[in-house]
Amino acid sequence: MTLRRPLLALFATLLAFPLAASAETIDNFAVHATLSSNGRTVFHEAIDYDFGSNERHGIERYIPTDYTRYGANYALSLSFSDIAQDGAAAQYQLTSDSGTTLVRIGDPNVTLDGEHSYGLTYATTRAINFFPDHDELYWNVTGNDWQVPIEQASFYLALPAGIPITSVSTTCYTGVQGSTEQACSAQTSDGSVQFNATRVLQPGEGL
Repeated sequence: MTLRRPLLALFATLLAFPLAASAETIDNFAVHATLSSNGRTVFHEAIDYDFGSNERHGIERYIPTDYTRYGANYALSLSFSDIAQDGAAAQYQLTSDSGTTLVRIGDPNVTLDGEHSYGLTYATTRAINFFPDHDELYWNVTGNDWQVPIEQASFYLALPAGIPITSVSTTCYTGVQGSTEQACSAQTSDGSVQFNATRVLQPGEGL
């Protein structure tokens, strides 16, 4: 009888360890965007992804391209110029369906585990909406299709020259699609705006 409790405790410890180690997460999701005066916006995404002990071929990045603002429907056309894995050109596939562009990054013949970095660079001319009294950049930074938590998420926007910072207003939201939660911060400075999520984003949530 004296051996049963120590043996059970050891078994529980050994069982829990691999389960914890297999958890996947995005350690950091950072987007740097540059807006030109003609409305063209270039986005560079830096995604630090930890596969844990799971073996995967890579990641799947879902980028929303259809959305509605003020009763009008908009469809974005994305032009990709660079997709990288761990600092080198990566193998990838692009598909578009139901208002989303899917970027599948990775070699189907190679499996990965542990920590890896991904970079995506693409541009669009439809990110800016023009209204009679203002122009608006409305952007879903991370998307809402990640099935893993995002530990840190941020968005940096470089503005066109000549825009006074006093004329810029900002709003950010966090959570599931349509959420009005504002667990995020925004800082404006001459020529740029910076947004940061102030909590971990759970699967299905975005900035």
